[in-house]
Amino acid sequence: TADGTPSILARRAAACIRDACPPCNAPIVGTSTQFLVKSGSGVLRIRISVCSVALCKGDYDLTMSRSLSVDRSRWVSHLGALIKEVLHQIPFSANEDTRRLYIESFQDEFGNRRASDRAFLAHLLGVSILPDRPRGSMALDEQLWWCVATGSDLPANVISVSDGLIPAPDSFAIEYRTMIELGSLHAFWAIALHSRNTEQRLRALHAARWHIEELQPDNAINRPWGLPVFIELAVAETDVSIAQTAELHAQTLLHNACINFGKPDLLSALILKDAIDLLKRADQCADF
Repeated sequence: TADGTPSILARRAAACIRDACPPCNAPIVGTSTQFLVKSGSGVLRIRISVCSVALCKGDYDLTMSRSLSVDRSRWVSHLGALIKEVLHQIPFSANEDTRRLYIESFQDEFGNRRASDRAFLAHLLGVSILPDRPRGSMALDEQLWWCVATGSDLPANVISVSDGLIPAPDSFAIEYRTMIELGSLHAFWAIALHSRNTEQRLRALHAARWHIEELQPDNAINRPWGLPVFIELAVAETDVSIAQTAELHAQTLLHNACINFGKPDLLSALILKDAIDLLKRADQCADF
């Protein structure tokens, strides 16, 4: 139910723990709280304990890790181990013609190919390919991936000014909206890091925060789009409860990507490969 979403529970637990703490508002590791939450016709008893604490100032800290538990290098190592076997035959180092053929003929294990696959793979495999249809006919995620793949500027007014990135999204079904939002968030983050644009980076983090408050990570198609942005939100967010929820969101996206085969499917592994690259780039861009 809406009352049981992780972000709401986290905020409620944080408030309860903070109220029971000294005036400095520094929760003590091991402190716990419990409360009741309505769920359908029943009631859940929720108990939450403080596992770690980090204190900082401002809305976001873009230069330092919030805590040792949110470590980009740990995520990079974990993701790399998960995708190594899945991607061992992908022609990342082949000549351009071979990589281009792979992109144009790509299908996942289910024989499916999405509209954004071509642009995303052109970026990931480093192949110069142009769109085959007008960008005005594309969903937002495909438009943004073509910006990434071709190095072109972000079109004016293509991104919503608040909440999620899709302008006027109310007509979309929730699953489709979540898929486009997450794919767009992933691409927009790549654009922000590549351009070293602080305003775009903050907009992406605000969108990620909106995601964890309004959308569930299992409302899409078990693909880990946006995962590096939620990790970065966990790194940069100064509200401990939001940071913890952001990392949980990333963990859930990763878990869902492994449901079908007990490991990431092909497209998910390719997305995680790009996530690794973006996490490494974020380390290099931590000073802007």
